[in-house]
Amino acid sequence: MFEQLIPLLPEIYLAGVTLFALLVGIFSKPDQQFKNTFVISISGLVAVFALFIINVPSVGLESVFFIKDAGETESLFFTSGLASSAKLLITLCAIVIMMISKPYLASRQSQKFEFNILLLTATLGAYVALSTYNLIIMFIGLELLSFSLYVLVGFVRQSQNAMKSATKYFIVGSIASALMLYGISLVYLTSGSVSYIVMAEHIAQSTAGLSFEYTLAIILITMALFFKIAIAPLQFYLADVLQGCNRPTLGYISTVSKIVGLVVLYQFWAIILGDKSQNQDFYHVMFIFGLLSIFVGSIYALKEESINKFLAYSSINNAGFMLVCSTMLDFNTLMFYLVNYCLVILALVSFILSFKVRGEYIKKIQDLAFIAKQNHKFALLGVLLIFTLAGVPPFVMFYAKFAVIKGLVAQGFIVYAVLAVVFSIFAVAYCLRVIKFAYLSTKQEDVSIQTITSTKVLTYLLSLLIVIFSISPNIIASLF
Repeated sequence: MFEQLIPLLPEIYLAGVTLFALLVGIFSKPDQQFKNTFVISISGLVAVFALFIINVPSVGLESVFFIKDAGETESLFFTSGLASSAKLLITLCAIVIMMISKPYLASRQSQKFEFNILLLTATLGAYVALSTYNLIIMFIGLELLSFSLYVLVGFVRQSQNAMKSATKYFIVGSIASALMLYGISLVYLTSGSVSYIVMAEHIAQSTAGLSFEYTLAIILITMALFFKIAIAPLQFYLADVLQGCNRPTLGYISTVSKIVGLVVLYQFWAIILGDKSQNQDFYHVMFIFGLLSIFVGSIYALKEESINKFLAYSSINNAGFMLVCSTMLDFNTLMFYLVNYCLVILALVSFILSFKVRGEYIKKIQDLAFIAKQNHKFALLGVLLIFTLAGVPPFVMFYAKFAVIKGLVAQGFIVYAVLAVVFSIFAVAYCLRVIKFAYLSTKQEDVSIQTITSTKVLTYLLSLLIVIFSISPNIIASLF
């Protein structure tokens, strides 16, 4: 029995670290609470990362570990190459977010130890959602992630929009949870099980077609995950939520939530739907949703001046590309895209938290003009990061988007590939506005600019990785 638990050690260890950090935070002196829990949290996440490195199995969906229920009929937990790779990426994102949050929270007088605890519980929820073929366990993991994020969004109470954003996120998240729970109940009603495996067997045996209830269940579960990922037309809430959200949580939502939702979708579809050739109509519908997300994200970003909303629409645009990867069941391309996307988002969030203008973190793209006037090299770095996110060659996101389009062409979806290219051009057009704001602005007044050294160093390190992966993208591809 103990041998079975070994692959689950990262999750068990993280749960222990979370409880230990909570106890330390409660019993520490008020002025030491955040510092102590921060050290424990960072150390714990690094140890979890090492455990994942040790326990990473073969790639793909091949499961190497199961814990059965009492009846020995359904798998409750598993680990696989896909799940472990996603958890490794989630762990790295959590470490970076925690590092940039420390100076940010200090500047907002919000260095409370609960922030670190909530990040750990959100990460644990992400692990659980990825480590199961059971709909109920997956739902519990997503809820643990979501409830932690509801609190994190409104954590910095000095912001006037923080509570508004947190409330809206909670309401939309509750709707998504209700849809998923109703879908799960319909699955159990029709098949007597909530296992992905049993669902796949039920679909395979339904030669006369699926019942209305079962079809509705799959649609509801998929819609709920679309809410989590912010796939158009269910993306309506994201811009408003991220507008009032603190920047570290913005980075976490833009990366970890996307990883969890997309990988859960991949696992769900790969297991229950099986051969793509038998589900052509379903895949065409999913491609349309993906292209709609690419289009909506690109168009709305064109007129946006708020940095937070720009990042929201960029995440919607990139979610469309990643949905196409999940639909094609292309594991290598999905992970390649996720790694590059998360790296660029984290670098951008770190960049906008590296300095203050007039004592405040910048809120609009136009504020880059102040940075360009006093430190044009660092401002150029920010512009190039936005170019990278848009997929402009020769930067790394170009290779990621090209891999998706290449996959569409290889599978015969030429029209979808052409539309993806056309819609992406709108995102590239936004880069011209960024150049205008940064270097052609009429702002000439001198302003005080404060640099946050630790975050600036982290920005350079992340940017260096982007340069390396842009020169040699095969480094990431070889990992999967």
